[in-house]
Amino acid sequence: MFGLLGPMRLGVAEPFVDPGPPRQRCVLAALLVDAGRLVTWDTLIDRVWGDAPPTGARHSLYSHIARVRRVLEQAAVSDARLVRQSGGYRLEVDPDLVDVHRFRDLVGRAHRLDRTDPAKAALLREALALWRGEPLAGLDGPWVTRTRAAWRQQHLDATVAWARAELGTGRPDPVIGPLTDLVREHPLVEPAVALLMRALSATGRDAEALEHYAQTRRRLAEELGTEPGAELRGVHQAILRGDGNRSAPGPPAAGTPRQLPLSARGFVGRVKELARLDAVLAEAGAVPIVALSGLAGVGKTALAVHWAHRVADRFPDGQLYVNLRGFDPAGPAVSPAEAVRGFLDAFDVSPHRIPARPDAQIALYRSLVAGRRVLVLLDNARNADQVRPLLPGSPGCLVVVTSRDQLSGLSAAEGAHPVVLTPLSAAEARQLLTHRLGRGRVAAEPDAVDEIVSRCGRLPVALAVVAARAATHHGFPLAAIAEELRDAAAILDVLGSGDPTTDIRAVFTWSYRTLSPAAARLFRLLAWHPGPQIGVPAAASLAGSPVAQVRPLLAELARAHLLIEHLPGRFAFHDLLRAFAAERARTLDTGAERRAATRRMLDHYLLTAHAAETMLRPHRVAVVPAPAAAGVSPEGFATAPQALDWFAREHPALLGVFQLAVTAEPDTHAWQLARTLTTFHLYRGHWHDQISTQRTALATAQRRGNRLGQAHAHHDLGHVYACLGRYAESHAELTRAVDLYGAVGNPNGQASAHYLLGFLAGERDDTDDALHQARRCRDLYEAARDPVGQARALNALGLALAKNGEYREALGFCEQAVTLHRELGDQRGEAAAMDSLGFVHSGLGHRGEFIAWYRQALALLRDVGDRFGEAHTLTNLGEAHRSHGDIAAATGAWSRALSILDELDHPDAEQIRAKLRAAAATVAS
Repeated sequence: MFGLLGPMRLGVAEPFVDPGPPRQRCVLAALLVDAGRLVTWDTLIDRVWGDAPPTGARHSLYSHIARVRRVLEQAAVSDARLVRQSGGYRLEVDPDLVDVHRFRDLVGRAHRLDRTDPAKAALLREALALWRGEPLAGLDGPWVTRTRAAWRQQHLDATVAWARAELGTGRPDPVIGPLTDLVREHPLVEPAVALLMRALSATGRDAEALEHYAQTRRRLAEELGTEPGAELRGVHQAILRGDGNRSAPGPPAAGTPRQLPLSARGFVGRVKELARLDAVLAEAGAVPIVALSGLAGVGKTALAVHWAHRVADRFPDGQLYVNLRGFDPAGPAVSPAEAVRGFLDAFDVSPHRIPARPDAQIALYRSLVAGRRVLVLLDNARNADQVRPLLPGSPGCLVVVTSRDQLSGLSAAEGAHPVVLTPLSAAEARQLLTHRLGRGRVAAEPDAVDEIVSRCGRLPVALAVVAARAATHHGFPLAAIAEELRDAAAILDVLGSGDPTTDIRAVFTWSYRTLSPAAARLFRLLAWHPGPQIGVPAAASLAGSPVAQVRPLLAELARAHLLIEHLPGRFAFHDLLRAFAAERARTLDTGAERRAATRRMLDHYLLTAHAAETMLRPHRVAVVPAPAAAGVSPEGFATAPQALDWFAREHPALLGVFQLAVTAEPDTHAWQLARTLTTFHLYRGHWHDQISTQRTALATAQRRGNRLGQAHAHHDLGHVYACLGRYAESHAELTRAVDLYGAVGNPNGQASAHYLLGFLAGERDDTDDALHQARRCRDLYEAARDPVGQARALNALGLALAKNGEYREALGFCEQAVTLHRELGDQRGEAAAMDSLGFVHSGLGHRGEFIAWYRQALALLRDVGDRFGEAHTLTNLGEAHRSHGDIAAATGAWSRALSILDELDHPDAEQIRAKLRAAAATVAS
């Protein structure tokens, strides 16, 4: 059992496991409150340290997480497991073992029962028994304070509900003590006072009950400037009449509001979201709160209203609705006081009963809905602060909030269930158009419909505008409308409706106007980023600002749903928002500002790619980028896996940036960026991207007369052609590279090209040429005084001799290569030499030795992330096993190689399949 409703406790019996010092307990609590759900790094840091985390907070969090794992092991709670996921951690544990989740489950089950059902009181009694004092005792911080306050309110609500249930079954004695304590702590909670008065009267203590009424009336007048509500007055009058010991039916009758707007005509789709909302309502505890957020025009209000109508019958005491106008261009947002006054009017509260002070009005509103089942729909909220005063304090109510803001504070403090609305699926979007335009018209032009769906980004508001235009002009072919949408610069004009509530430009403008100036500028600049996603450092370089300043701006844009944070620290545009941002940028930013931002972005990706490639191949002679422009924040890497992860994450953006670089100044960015991508492309099998970028880089370098750029492009094209078995093309490219490297005086480049030419000679069994190329490679590396290159040449010489059957002589060269590569820290070169030693020992008949060398090579290749190299070595290992008669071992190695080659979409996969078929036939015979 995990105890949070009091001092933190782990275990089912004494002695309990010590959860550790306060900070560690806070980490565990932050995970337990979201048991079974992902808690992101940012959320954990916010919960543990608040708004001012220390430098190195993430590193400290690693340490706390490690200690939390040990504590969980000591607690020996079955099936409790801390799992790391992308962006954070998830504590897998049965929620029933966490007291706060069990409390909410029991309260939720109780609220579904009638107040006269004895099981209702029993469930609430069990829930309240879980409380052992102040929740999260001994912990502090903003998140703890907010959470503790929310849980105390839930405890208060559950206590009131329990007392009402006990009285409903004729048991007044058990409730007097708890209600007395509750009223002492919360003297203005009228439902609690009324229940205490009823219980006292039912046990013959009318005088005490009347005294409580007098004290409460006096405090209400002094502190809120109001009189007791109808329920309290009703109990008072009943006691005076002498019938106060009768079981009262609960809260008094009043006006029953029915304020929900008309449900959207032809609502379609959202099956998963509706199921999620139904699940929240079925499982929720005290006051379920749903926070529906999403970008402008995604259909938040339509979904909220549609669902509210679906479940309205479960809230017979009324449905309240208010448009908070958080993003309304026509005027200011509705204040909480205005909204509450409207709610009081909806309940027919007499004007003379409404207090003057806003906080007193809020208290009256909460007293009014206490014990009732009311649905409250708060539409178009600006932020959590606008919503909090409107939340009921009583179980049985439901609150649905819609906003373009993520309302993360509402989820953290009040336990709101976040539901982020994304654009419709393609099928749902087609369904919407079918409903608006008719099945026949949509079926007649399926390609045009698909294009309209795509151009509108599957946004309901954009699709509705297009459908209205098509319906108005019934004779227009849908293909003509699709053609209008193809012009990215004019698409916002096409989607203009003239109605500010549906005009897509106007809708986006409402959100844009709420931004701070710095966030608005960043929003505009992000339009020029060509990738599908952007990370924080790249955004900082684009803006020319420090990362620490840009991070909160990106968070501001994400909260407003002008950006989508797909993964922690990774942001993306909706296509229509990108068009809107570009339009704003062309209007408000000068050409010089846009060119400067583009230059900073090119510098960022080139310098970071260079750093990543240097981490993968530290001894490769790479490009030397020019110094970065002011304001660029290139990234660095501590390990090769980090560098590989960056390349994999940023690859789509890198290809887009490369295309920008082709026409940008200075001219070196294109071929240098192509060069830095080579290692990643070959490690991970991006064959076609490698060929495409190198061909484009070659054309760019030729156009500018840059011979070094041409040499690198020919070399890297020759390399990828060699990997793909296109040996004639490879030989032509490498030969041209040798000539160009010689012309610019680059012996390292020449040596590398000869090394690859030696590989080609070996593949065509031309031993003499292989030895010639290896010796030429060695001479050039020695002239360049490149020790890593010399080690490569030794390995090339050894492999050429081994393929000529001279295994004893080859052994010495390959062993020297392994030693030298190891001393120089070149893991990739060491793996290549180990692979050669496996071949040599296989030729010498040394079975144990060749297996050992191949396995060591495979381990190094996995460490550096070279998937293609791993497949190559597995293929060689299979050949060695086959030559020694071990078909089963050969089949195992080839099967692993085939899996990798299929993953890399490499043509050698067919050769491996042929080897496996032959091996199977041998075994069968």
